[in-house]
Amino acid sequence: MGPMRTGHSEVESPYAWVRLGAALLLSTLGGVGMWSVVVVLPTVQAEFGVARADASLPYTLTMILFGLGGILMGRLSDRFGIMIPVIGGALALSLAISWPVRPWA
Repeated sequence: MGPMRTGHSEVESPYAWVRLGAALLLSTLGGVGMWSVVVVLPTVQAEFGVARADASLPYTLTMILFGLGGILMGRLSDRFGIMIPVIGGALALSLAISWPVRPWA
């Protein structure tokens, strides 16, 4: 049994372009969440009067958890398909962004 060939029209179908657009949108939103902290880190450091290491510790923990979450989401997508992890991740990200956290109040 030889390798299965995919026709050119199947690879560049409208559905493939929709999936590409969705992946680009999700990557952009995730990238903004990851890298926007780097832009405001000096301001956070000055506002709270802490050392750079103390100000960047939450960001470091976030990146570690992003890595572990990527492994978990990869396993879930292998088992259940891509929609369950995408919906779960979108809900978790929405909840985390909108959660009213004010430790200084």
